Amino acid sequence: MNHDIDKLIQTYFRKKREGMDITSIRKELQEMQVPDDQIRRIIMKVDDLVVEEELRQISTQRKKEFNNIGTILLLIGLVLLLLKYLKLVNLQGYYVLIYAPIIAGAVMIWRARGMDDHSSGMHGRQNKRIRFR
Repeated sequence: MNHDIDKLIQTYFRKKREGMDITSIRKELQEMQVPDDQIRRIIMKVDDLVVEEELRQISTQRKKEFNNIGTILLLIGLVLLLLKYLKLVNLQGYYVLIYAPIIAGAVMIWRARGMDDHSSGMHGRQNKRIRFR
């Protein structure tokens, strides 16, 4: 029976991603004569899977943004460093204008590579689920 519930969860997770709403899922499960407690568990699990997928997408997007901004900062710093040593720019001792973007860019790239897809996911908050009665 547990295998059937897992199959239903995956089926309705796919349908939920395709646009089916929770009310329709509940009606279909009731028509299949699934017990109410199992319907609640299935709907909660489907909802959890949808939230985890959205958080994974947000995390991936954030990782790309950090990497892109870090790369831009690093390149700006390297260009300024090159211009200074070619004596095309005189910064009059303000080396912070060169090294700050290099360091900040390198830190952002390092941070982006250190981010995993689960860092802001549900794994740390699974047990803190809000329940409405």
